Amino acid sequence: MSISDHDIPPADRFIDDREAAQILGLSRSYLRQLRVKGGGAPYSKFNTAVRYRISDLLAWAASCSTRSTSESTSNSDSGVVA
Repeated sequence: MSISDHDIPPADRFIDDREAAQILGLSRSYLRQLRVKGGGAPYSKFNTAVRYRISDLLAWAASCSTRSTSESTSNSDSGVVA
């Protein structure tokens, strides 16, 4: 029995950093920096392949929301700008 893309809910699908960068409107190199420094979206590593779950990307992006520059965000220490 094999699993097809139709068996996996879209939000639970794993995508590579190229697709993740497109979804977030960020560069691949910026995502790489966040993986090194911390403070970015959760990711999984399968051997050398880095993969992001779509639901984790969207939750992380929502956590970066702010209404003004005077509000602090939970990601401010890592250099992430909302």
